[in-house]
Amino acid sequence: TLTIDYTKCGSSNSTNFPVLVSINDSTLKTQANGGHVTRSDGYDILFYSDAAFTTLLNWEIDFYDGTNGILVAWVSIPTVSSTVNTVFYMKYGDSTTTTFQGGVAGKVWTNDGYYKGVWHLGNGTTLSASDSTTNNWASAISARAQEPERRCKRLRGNRRTSGPSSHAAGGRIWQKPTCRRSPR
Repeated sequence: TLTIDYTKCGSSNSTNFPVLVSINDSTLKTQANGGHVTRSDGYDILFYSDAAFTTLLNWEIDFYDGTNGILVAWVSIPTVSSTVNTVFYMKYGDSTTTTFQGGVAGKVWTNDGYYKGVWHLGNGTTLSASDSTTNNWASAISARAQEPERRCKRLRGNRRTSGPSSHAAGGRIWQKPTCRRSPR
């Protein structure tokens, strides 16, 4: 059972809201590593809106480490209440689940067209510029890691995306309209 505390949800309900589920628990290790998850890709980790496990929610797995039992997923909750706790459910260990069940790719980020693009940017080892929405705003990341430092003396060890002033590092992306050097 996963619970969203309504006192942290503002003064009105939110619809089709993507909730971050970030869990590090030994039960989420694969069975080969002493846990209960049957698949190394985490496809048997499922999210439901009901305790009977009959209504699947939409979700995407951002990161899963079956060796250490680490899961980072985004789950689309149809309505997050601002007056009562919102409860949803996670189930895992069903060996009959062999394919991803979290819905159509990008469905977590539909929210009535609010999300134009969502980039998770990597797992701490590699960067990815794939868009998680159905808009497919994929980008490319160059390996010119020191270029921002040379150009601006403010950014260090970052990755530069294909845009002239977009920089990504540590799971963040930001835009700078210009980069001006200070006179020496």
